Amino acid sequence: MNAKMQFKFLTVILTIVLTQGLAACAYRGGPPIYTAAHHHHPYHYYYYPSTRVYFHLSTGNYWHRSDGHWRRARVLPPHIYLDRRDRVRVWEDIDKPHLRHERHARQYKPRQNYNPDRDRDHRERSHNTRRHEEYRRK
Repeated sequence: MNAKMQFKFLTVILTIVLTQGLAACAYRGGPPIYTAAHHHHPYHYYYYPSTRVYFHLSTGNYWHRSDGHWRRARVLPPHIYLDRRDRVRVWEDIDKPHLRHERHARQYKPRQNYNPDRDRDHRERSHNTRRHEEYRRK
């Protein structure tokens, strides 16, 4: 490979690395999964601020509010709509994330102009099911 081709190759690689680095800076949901925070806080959740729902990746359970109480369910009620654009990652050292809900609500604000959408909800619930299955296989 001549010097000109090596320069182009290195330019492409550097562009990819920088793009990935910038994308990581825009990440909304906390530290990457393999950081020290992950090891100190073994419970990994998705939190949806607009609907106040938690999804626990290792168990596949949701936590949501119903009749003034937090409920754990394998399947969410159909009136709750999830949207991946509203998802943030939360790591905790407790298995009941709603006990820290006040802190999460302050830290992660609901999306402006949140608009429930049946198709987005279906895709997000399917995504969560796949992620839970991947987690179980590891």
